[in-house]
Amino acid sequence: MSYPKTKEEWWALADEVKDELYDLLLRFHPRCHRTYGAIDDMEITAPGAERACEVVRRQITTEGGNETAEETFARCCKDRSADLASLLNEIWFGIPESIEAHNLEGFSELCDLCSESYVLEDPDEIMQLRREHLDGL
Repeated sequence: MSYPKTKEEWWALADEVKDELYDLLLRFHPRCHRTYGAIDDMEITAPGAERACEVVRRQITTEGGNETAEETFARCCKDRSADLASLLNEIWFGIPESIEAHNLEGFSELCDLCSESYVLEDPDEIMQLRREHLDGL
């Protein structure tokens, strides 16, 4: 499947790779991997980016809500909640900055879902925000 261009295509791709995404969540989400201890021993090939990601990982870890990441994943998949895009971005930040990450099952699709998550946004809400922004200028 190519990049999802609609909300329906986004969810179809998420459904198609749901198991791989869940595995990435358990292995790399900042609130999971410390529990499961399964961070892979990957060579960091982008040290500056890795340092920046470490800051974001700490934020994700401290800003966790009432749900576990696993519960959020299950709820978002069941309810078709756009919150899944945020959770997927958190997984992406948890994956080491290594060229080896491109070999992880589901990584390519994770990147596609993160980059194309804008299709989940409500166009009317976006237009309202634009109007409010322009009115403030």
